[in-house]
Amino acid sequence: MVSFSAMADEVTVKTKVDSGRCTIFIKGVIVPNLIPEFEKAVVELQDYDCNEKIVNLNSGGGNTRTAMSVGNLIRNNNYSTIVSIGSHCSSACIRIFVAGTERIIETSRYSNRSPNYQRPPTFGFHSPRGKECINVKENSNLVDEKYINFQLLTYNYAIQMLGREAGMKYAQILFQIGCDETIYADPEKLVEAKIATSIVKTI
Repeated sequence: MVSFSAMADEVTVKTKVDSGRCTIFIKGVIVPNLIPEFEKAVVELQDYDCNEKIVNLNSGGGNTRTAMSVGNLIRNNNYSTIVSIGSHCSSACIRIFVAGTERIIETSRYSNRSPNYQRPPTFGFHSPRGKECINVKENSNLVDEKYINFQLLTYNYAIQMLGREAGMKYAQILFQIGCDETIYADPEKLVEAKIATSIVKTI
């Protein structure tokens, strides 16, 4: 049953309890109001006997600091994260995804030649350089203190969530991407890099 639904500007937060599986769904643009709405959902689910706690993500990104705050809430409350078939998780959404104690990607159990095959979710990475996009390679002598501080914040968060090896790899990927580029990673590559922990084959 869906027991809670709230709109926070451009993001929807819902909860569902099904046979001990407690899920918080986050869909839409990640905006600051997501934080109190997510906190409400966590508190609500504390009234249930949850054998499994999952955050289901479907977002193209948004506010990075908001994403990291939600990520800390996810880790502190021992939630796993999942991105399902038909969904996408890009940019700041991946900051939330990596916070899961288990980080799951749902894919189709059918071959891509089968009429029943469904495409896996998409994961898009880009450099977190904000509206004023500066290409570091073209401006190697330019020092931006805010950007450097944000780099440190990103590295620390990534290591906190993924451990040193995987966290460093994830952060380095972000800051090596070109200024206006977005790269997409296959589920298998994300598991190999330890950004995701498992692939679950379903429909």
